[in-house]
Amino acid sequence: MLNMLVVCFLFLSTQLGSTSVLMSPTCIPHCTCSREQIDCTGSGYSFLPLQPLDRSDIKMRENNLTHLDLADLLRWPNLAWLDLSMNRIKAVEGSEKELKIEVLDLSYNHIQVLHAFVFTQLPGLINLNISHNNIHTISQQSFHLPKLNILDLAFNNIEELPKDLVHSFGKIKKLYLSNNRLSRLTDESLSYLTEIEVLDFSRNFLMDIDENTLLGINITYLDLGFNSLRKIPTSALEKLNEVSTLILDGILLTSMEAGAMERIPVRFLSISHCPNLITLKQNSISSVNLLETLTLNNNPSLVYFHPGAVSSVPNLVALDITRNNLSALEDIQPYIPSLRSLFIEGNSLRCHCGLQWLQRNIQNNDSGFKIQDGKEIRCGEEKNLLVKMRPTDLDCKPFILPLFPSTWIGDVGQNFTHVCRSIGTTRTSVVWTLPGGATLRTGECLGRICVEDGTLFLTCLHPQDEGVYSCSAENEKGRDTRSIQLHVKMLHIQIFPLTVADTFLTLSWNTSRSLSRDFVLRVESSLDDTPPMEFGNIEVGLKMSSYTISSLKPSQNYKITLCMKKGGFSIGVSSTLVRTKGENYMHGLGIMTDYTSIAVVSSILVLFCGSCIILSIFRLYKLRCLVDSDTMSTKPMMSSGSEPSSIAGISNITEKDRSRLMEHELTSPIEDIKTMESRT
Repeated sequence: MLNMLVVCFLFLSTQLGSTSVLMSPTCIPHCTCSREQIDCTGSGYSFLPLQPLDRSDIKMRENNLTHLDLADLLRWPNLAWLDLSMNRIKAVEGSEKELKIEVLDLSYNHIQVLHAFVFTQLPGLINLNISHNNIHTISQQSFHLPKLNILDLAFNNIEELPKDLVHSFGKIKKLYLSNNRLSRLTDESLSYLTEIEVLDFSRNFLMDIDENTLLGINITYLDLGFNSLRKIPTSALEKLNEVSTLILDGILLTSMEAGAMERIPVRFLSISHCPNLITLKQNSISSVNLLETLTLNNNPSLVYFHPGAVSSVPNLVALDITRNNLSALEDIQPYIPSLRSLFIEGNSLRCHCGLQWLQRNIQNNDSGFKIQDGKEIRCGEEKNLLVKMRPTDLDCKPFILPLFPSTWIGDVGQNFTHVCRSIGTTRTSVVWTLPGGATLRTGECLGRICVEDGTLFLTCLHPQDEGVYSCSAENEKGRDTRSIQLHVKMLHIQIFPLTVADTFLTLSWNTSRSLSRDFVLRVESSLDDTPPMEFGNIEVGLKMSSYTISSLKPSQNYKITLCMKKGGFSIGVSSTLVRTKGENYMHGLGIMTDYTSIAVVSSILVLFCGSCIILSIFRLYKLRCLVDSDTMSTKPMMSSGSEPSSIAGISNITEKDRSRLMEHELTSPIEDIKTMESRT
């Protein structure tokens, strides 16, 4: 028996000879070592081992490292794969010498800043994972990695990308930046990038993408899902050279209007899990020539899909609109003749004759168009299988689509617009009933309220507009009605007088600077029939506003209304009644007009101005005369050089005059020196 145990032990030792024991001289304490790998996962190390190692793969996951100096890795010359994830590393320092590392995993650490040139000495790095850190700053020139294929920066706090991020990579194929704090992609963000397999910006705070950010790029997979985009960035996406898969899930769309998405070179498009998406109107997605598959599922608020919402898509073969909140679906085949597969189950369809086209296609599979989940489609409150219902079981009276809620709250001055659309026969008439009982049809208006093509337009809401608005659709099969309760929120603005005199007054009110451009003051007198006065361009303070109205009449009542003016309509917001003081009110306060003083001051000013004018004229005249006299005196001098009599006149100087000139003649400096020498 003992011999058998010895033989088994020798056999196992031979088979496991390539694996070192824990305390082998070529291994690290508390680690598991093999010919090519050292695994120190969860070994409690707080610093990198000091001994030289010849392994190419080292795992130091789940330890207590707090600092990484890449220069410390020089003692491991064959190192190609280093896993330092799930440590406590806060800072990374670069190396002065090159390293041969190809894969570096620094995920799940506490790194906050990537300094310049930190990875410069890793020219052979192919895969760099720095996800799940606290990185908020990436210095320019942090990455100069010509062979890098995969960079994972997901789950950090990055708010802005360095301009040279992509320019630093020569062969980048996958770039993950999901779950950061990016709010905008600028034109410089992805400059120099021409081709990439995966570009993931999902779950950021993106609100805008500059027009040339994606210019000329070929992308296999682009994810912009779960961002703060309120509209599809068509102007940026259409600049792509081509994108195979485009994900726009979870964005903040509420409605896709006509032209919301067009001319984008995409093959697979997903707009799913959008919590606020309600409608897709006609031509929402159009002229997308490469589109082959469109996914619009799991949008809980999507109640209306226009039959022509997707049009001019010659290559679209599959459409998925499952698990939305659609109550009806009109025939989409005339708009998408290339469609071959439709998925529709999981909606809240109503058993209406508008679904007969679905019944026909479920029963007829020879046309090339197939409803893939046709046998699972249910309708009505009882969830009846559509395929088992007879055409006569389907209701054909009008059905108004739930395109507007039962209650709507708006602010004063806001516009109120809601669409009333019904399905049924083509001879259905639509009528809107207003709170006062008045009715409007298409093409009719009543004050600020108009109806056009079944849509109700109410301009510049006022509290008096509150009430129930009902839309009715009627045909030969019956009638359907849907109503909406309108509530208008007041702005809580109160106007009141600060100062009241006999001919003027000063008013004040609380407001915000953002609404100042919409406000005007209307002044109405109670005694005469003069038209109201309006004052615009009201100056607004930070919290309070004031305005002074003059040219009023004493002892008169005025109604002053603060109005919001929009679209040619003036809506009163707050008003006050003010009576101006009596005619002698200012005299009673000792404030009166002293006409004598005014006359004296005016006379003094007139005399002063007149004196200044006369003095100026006199000085100009005197200057002119002086110029003329100088001109006359220079003329004889200019002409005397050629007349003999002028020369002879010099000889008439007497001896007495000549001696007087000699006395006053100045001597030269040299003569003065000679005179002083002779005196000495």
